[in-house]
Amino acid sequence: MSKIKPEDKSKLMIGYIVSGVVLLAGIIAMLFYKQVFTQTEAKNVFGALSDSFFVPGVIFVGIGGLSKLSTFGAYDTFGYLFSRFSFHNFWVTGAKRKKYDSLYDYKQEKDKKGRSWLPYVFWTGVVSCGISIVLLIIYLSI
Repeated sequence: MSKIKPEDKSKLMIGYIVSGVVLLAGIIAMLFYKQVFTQTEAKNVFGALSDSFFVPGVIFVGIGGLSKLSTFGAYDTFGYLFSRFSFHNFWVTGAKRKKYDSLYDYKQEKDKKGRSWLPYVFWTGVVSCGISIVLLIIYLSI
């Protein structure tokens, strides 16, 4: 396993903190939507808590998974398409010459720059889904 540089650790930690705060905001929004604070029965509370952790968790896992797919070049064709036919090039005549001559050149440039993904979004979503499963087990055992 390679060593992570201190500046990369701080960026990663900031990513986890921001992702956790946004996830927490989604959970709180779901808690209000499911009206957890007005529930009187424990079974209903645990069911609503499970739902409140599951929905934002699945969204975060999906976003993180899609960003991981982008590291394999899954969306290069779309990126190339939008770089060729951007709003500026489409509407303004005599626009700048396109930056890439072909899709192959575009992919080579992306590979040279390096590709990154959002592991903090993925893993905070996995943790939220895990908490949801524990709450679901409690809900089903009551």
